[in-house]
Amino acid sequence: MGMVNKIVNIVVLVLAIACVAFGSMLFKKREQLRFRGDKMAAVIGKVSQTMDKESESDYAKKLSSAKLELNKDKDPQGEENKGKTLHLTNYDNIDNVLKPFEKQVDEVVKQRDELAGALNTVSETLKIPETYGVMVFKSLKTYESKKTSLLGLVEKVNTRDEAVIGQVVSSAGTLGFTVDVSALKDLDNFRPPLSDFGAKVENFKKRLDNYASHISKICSILEVSSPSLVGDDYSVELAGSEDRVKAKKEEFEQTKRELASTKAKLQETEEKLSNAITKTAELEKQIASLNEAIGKYKKMIGGEDMDLGKGPPQEAELARKLVGKVLEVNDKWDFIVIDLGKNNKMRLGTSKKEIFVSLPEGKNMIVSRGDRPVAEVKIVRVNESCSIADVVPGKKYGSIQPGDRVFFGTVEN
Repeated sequence: MGMVNKIVNIVVLVLAIACVAFGSMLFKKREQLRFRGDKMAAVIGKVSQTMDKESESDYAKKLSSAKLELNKDKDPQGEENKGKTLHLTNYDNIDNVLKPFEKQVDEVVKQRDELAGALNTVSETLKIPETYGVMVFKSLKTYESKKTSLLGLVEKVNTRDEAVIGQVVSSAGTLGFTVDVSALKDLDNFRPPLSDFGAKVENFKKRLDNYASHISKICSILEVSSPSLVGDDYSVELAGSEDRVKAKKEEFEQTKRELASTKAKLQETEEKLSNAITKTAELEKQIASLNEAIGKYKKMIGGEDMDLGKGPPQEAELARKLVGKVLEVNDKWDFIVIDLGKNNKMRLGTSKKEIFVSLPEGKNMIVSRGDRPVAEVKIVRVNESCSIADVVPGKKYGSIQPGDRVFFGTVEN
């Protein structure tokens, strides 16, 4: 029995030693966990503060690493800290405490994505000669190099724009007018000065074209070859034209001298010409008198080609000779508008005299296209310069179209 007690005591002692060892280990682990929890809470708080900085947000104020103490006597702020402390003693409420931090992270990620999209949009809008895509600006591995590349190309675009603006201002000065540099750089109002520059350049071009046109006309009048002013050697062409004009002027002066030498001879013949002109004028008066008498005689007989043995044809007979064309077609109500009316001019035979013939109402006319009859119509109303005709029922042989011929006659079956 004594031996058993000794063994039991030994076992209890071993177990006690083991419990002490394990307790010590657990206490050390607990201290490590507590240290890690405090460090994580501090890191989360610091990260939140970093993201709050210059972001105009206050998420870090909603986080705390203070030890939770719910006894109001010991800590009046205890209940309030329960909603924001990351201390390990608040493990039951840790999910609610981390929600603002999660929201802050989501907003930062959203901001990152939007900035990446904006950078890509900038590259596409400026037509940067390199393809980026949104993902290269999101990636931690590539965004630094791509950002540097994009900024370099944007700087080149800006340099190019500055050079273009400088060239526009310089060209304007060369052409004799000014352009406001600040107005050209105004992102909202650059178009008016640019349009004004283009208009003035266009006017300058028109002026040069007018100069070239007038020079060509002068050369044409003087019968010398025109210069070609479209190339870079226009100065040589102008010099050649100047020489040719000088030669033409010398030729003109020589002609003036020759004309002066003949002036005396011309003066001798002036009296003879004057007498001949006087006689010619007398003859012209006689011819005019005879023409007036002939005209009166023609009016008396009713036209130079009238048959004096017969009276004028009857109006009904003349009306049947009228020929017109279709102006408009109304298929819904089956009527047409033709270009014949109350005052239709007509010549008799080969006479130049014109008479007016009216289209008779109530008569039927034929509508044809080429040699093919299209329909038969009846004149229902005659206006001054046009008439309306109804399509005769059962007498429509095809589709009437504007421009079809209209005349009096019969359709051969």
